[in-house]
Amino acid sequence: MSFFPEYVRIYGEKGAERGGAHICSDRGAALWVPPGVHPDENALDALLERSVAPDSKAELFDVYSEFDRAHPSEPHWFLPLMGVDPFMKKRGIGTALMAHGLNICDQDGTIAYLESPKPENVPFYERFGFRSHYTIDVARHPKVVTMVRPAKKANP
Repeated sequence: MSFFPEYVRIYGEKGAERGGAHICSDRGAALWVPPGVHPDENALDALLERSVAPDSKAELFDVYSEFDRAHPSEPHWFLPLMGVDPFMKKRGIGTALMAHGLNICDQDGTIAYLESPKPENVPFYERFGFRSHYTIDVARHPKVVTMVRPAKKANP
């Protein structure tokens, strides 16, 4: 966990600078990365190099390679991080965060993309129109379901 803040900064700083960070009081947050915005790959590789156990690096880099393969080729908003305080679950916070981000996607007319490492979260995302896209299943790494929501145009 000591490397997580740095990971979030590397992965999400550019998205946050472009309006992709959404906070619901102190109860939850979502980070959306806009189309065409990518993390600093060199900084991310350096972080993974020093924070991952040597015997897990090859597998992790294989997983990241699968993430790259799963990303849609067309412009999309990407939701790499969303969390709700465990004591505040089932109170509409995740729904509010998701609706806010999807509204931006709809205004842009772009698809939305996410990666769910928790199978129990898939039905939540499906309620917003996401559909399973690709399953990442590499060695000992937990399976990750990637999901895409088609583009919609916001009402004028």
